[in-house]
Amino acid sequence: MNSATAGAVRKLKDSGTGAYVWQAGLTQGQPDRLLGYPVAIVEAMPDVAGGALPVAFGDFKRGYLMTDRPGGTRVTVDPYTSAGFTKFYVRRRVGGIVADNNAIKFLKCL
Repeated sequence: MNSATAGAVRKLKDSGTGAYVWQAGLTQGQPDRLLGYPVAIVEAMPDVAGGALPVAFGDFKRGYLMTDRPGGTRVTVDPYTSAGFTKFYVRRRVGGIVADNNAIKFLKCL
């Protein structure tokens, strides 16, 4: 979820106990938690709106596979650098695919 969605989720309470469902990470390096699960803030996720998918939940290590693409890593030397300086451009092709549809789910707003 993004930070705007996280701000809205921080206000939610459990209807049975009245406790907040969001728990802030109290120590350095400890992530915030939602119902006991760690939360990652990704600003590329959409805001809460009708028909949007603002929250992704699941085991991303099991559900999504990142891999290197054919072509590997390319290194190019910039021919227009000043004397005594050399500029390198490094490119690496990567790709990804959903490996297990059951491992990741999205929350859809109505």
